Amino acid sequence: MSSGRPMPNTVTLKIEGLATIQKALEGLTKEVQDHILGEALAAGAEILRGGIAGKIHTRTGATARDLQVALRLDATALAGLATIGGTIGKQGRAYILNFLERGTKPHREPKSAARSGSPRRAISRAQLTTRLARLSAAQAAKTTRLVFGGKIYSRVNHPGTNAQAPMRETIATHGERAVSAFGRRAWDLIRQYCAEQAA
Repeated sequence: MSSGRPMPNTVTLKIEGLATIQKALEGLTKEVQDHILGEALAAGAEILRGGIAGKIHTRTGATARDLQVALRLDATALAGLATIGGTIGKQGRAYILNFLERGTKPHREPKSAARSGSPRRAISRAQLTTRLARLSAAQAAKTTRLVFGGKIYSRVNHPGTNAQAPMRETIATHGERAVSAFGRRAWDLIRQYCAEQAA
């Protein structure tokens, strides 16, 4: 799916035609502005969150399930921000999402011998040293082994991964729908508020 070219790190979405909504909101109290703006941002962000989740190709679905929407409203102005991403911390998947979005360069990493499919018994450091000493110099140069917690690890060259870019692709494919959802939700709430005031 990748063209082999590096993908840009940012995507800019230019939004026009929302001046009417802004003028309508400017006539309301800050509390009402924040309520309407927050609800409208959440509606647009949910479109993007769903699009991103649908573009993540993983075996377990854990990264897609981990996606969260966070809203931040400006306390002094009619402005807000919706952020979509994975959670951080021990169980968080933000780091996986970062790899999926940007890809990875070729790199060396330890590979557990225990995960290779063949059962292995733990050996001591002395036993490992003896086995490595038996290898020829050429074999030893090709085989770098590490022992952590009684498990043998070999260094392997990871070829790197192409960027899936689920976030940037979603902006391109779902951006207009997200803006439309924002506008619809904002107008619905403005009308609802005006009807309540008129009653």
